[in-house]
Amino acid sequence: AQGLDATAKFLTAAGRGLALGSIYALLALSFVLVFKATQTVNFAQGAIALVGAWFFTLLLVNWRIPSKWLGGLEDNRFVVWFSAFVIALALSALLGLAIERLLIRPMIGEPLFAIAVLTLGLEAVLRTVGTDAVVGQERALRIPWGRTGFEFAGANIYWTYVAVMIAAALAFVTTYLFFRTRTGIAMRAVASTRRRRWHRASGSGGCSPSRGRPAPCSPCSARCSSRWHRSGRARPARR
Repeated sequence: AQGLDATAKFLTAAGRGLALGSIYALLALSFVLVFKATQTVNFAQGAIALVGAWFFTLLLVNWRIPSKWLGGLEDNRFVVWFSAFVIALALSALLGLAIERLLIRPMIGEPLFAIAVLTLGLEAVLRTVGTDAVVGQERALRIPWGRTGFEFAGANIYWTYVAVMIAAALAFVTTYLFFRTRTGIAMRAVASTRRRRWHRASGSGGCSPSRGRPAPCSPCSARCSSRWHRSGRARPARR
């Protein structure tokens, strides 16, 4: 009996650990995707996830927007919950797009340290807003399957743990397959081209344009293919 109790405790801790690790894996995947696309270490990633959860609770608990739109399906907890989840994902995507357009894109060509500090400030703002918005209030996610689970070798495994692990696996598999499609390859090519332009603008590789005008660049003249080198003007002579 003692061995069975130890096994049950181990399986319970393993299920909880795998579920928590899956959440961290999803956040790590978002870090990698953002860095690959923008060459920015986004320290506000956790705060953006917090705001996304806040959007979800606002839709589901406060505004009950999916329930109002679903008519006869408003009593179906699964339909209401997943509808609110999809809308919250769309709002989070719009928030990320606004951050990229208004904050990250104007910083192109600036040192990466400056962009990292900018994301730190953004993290403080979003975390403060998200924390103050829910202070003194109970923000339940109202998961449709509740705190139910199943027993395995004496251990109680919640369905939420299983759902989180499945979501993480689907996210990684979908990302892997997407980047092997034609659209995914094109996105990677665009990100790589943008990265090379940023390196030129920051002076790496020997090129150091000043306020949009090219300076003589002898070491990298064979690699430079900027607009001013393709405009028909004479290439700077090698020193």
